[in-house]
Amino acid sequence: FLRHQRTIWDKTTVVVDEITRANKENQNLWLEILETRTCFGIPLSYRTIVATANPESYAAAFQLDEALLDRFSAVIPVPELQAGIKSSDVDAIVRLSISSENVLEAEELSRIFASIQASHHRLVVGGAVAKVRQYVASVVPALLETLKEQNGPYISPRTYAKNLPESILAIGAYYAAAGSREPLQQAGLDGLTYCIGTKLQIRPVLLSAVHESAKGLLSSGEISDMDKLRLEIAALGDFQERLSFLREQGEQIQESLKSDEKEKFLGELLRGASQKGEKEKLVLLQEVLEEMGFDGDILRQVDGHLILTINSAIN
Repeated sequence: FLRHQRTIWDKTTVVVDEITRANKENQNLWLEILETRTCFGIPLSYRTIVATANPESYAAAFQLDEALLDRFSAVIPVPELQAGIKSSDVDAIVRLSISSENVLEAEELSRIFASIQASHHRLVVGGAVAKVRQYVASVVPALLETLKEQNGPYISPRTYAKNLPESILAIGAYYAAAGSREPLQQAGLDGLTYCIGTKLQIRPVLLSAVHESAKGLLSSGEISDMDKLRLEIAALGDFQERLSFLREQGEQIQESLKSDEKEKFLGELLRGASQKGEKEKLVLLQEVLEEMGFDGDILRQVDGHLILTINSAIN
């Protein structure tokens, strides 16, 4: 409780070095600090907490508690740069480590951050919050549903409703200060990558797909009918929801989606109808496909599953 250089009571920035060297009990002490900005009930004045961590494979390193990890806005991996390193690269690293040249002065850092803060203010005043809100509201249901189908990781509401939108605005302010023409679009993918992807080890291709469909919301505030259709399909939860959507939007699905996207959607319907104890749904699926005039391999597959099911029942 004594106030000195290495206590956090009166600090505005806190850096926790090698947080994974703390055991579970000591990690838990940070939960209150990050969640309520208090320590043992006493208010703290910090604005930023940054933690560094080594991989769990390192000696004397503990796994970071998931509840604690969830309270950090983003997880930024440090890339491995030593593969194929050249002599000139090593020379540059050595020069940086033993020289004080080319170091940013405090005044320059202050100017850069002031510029980013001003960009953040302009984004907020210019209606960026509404765009980010629309974007998050569009990509998150699609992402959650896809992860559920793949038995993927759990994403907490804190991550997608607080950390993600706040981070997109902050990253967008950086890109705006750097002169980007579409700062929020760039920030959207970075936000998904570092607030959700690296934290929960989600494949980048999945995040990129949902971002591509919704990124127009971060620019003009609108997306094409095709992208809207893709997001709506990705957010559908079960067989009944998909079947109802097919019945209502069958014509648009046939006209707008590419053949592989159509096959994927219909294939998910077929899998839902082919589950054990659920095969009466094959009759419903066949009926809707015929009503909508769908043709080709998917209808033959439905017929084949029906024949096998009926034969099995007779036997």
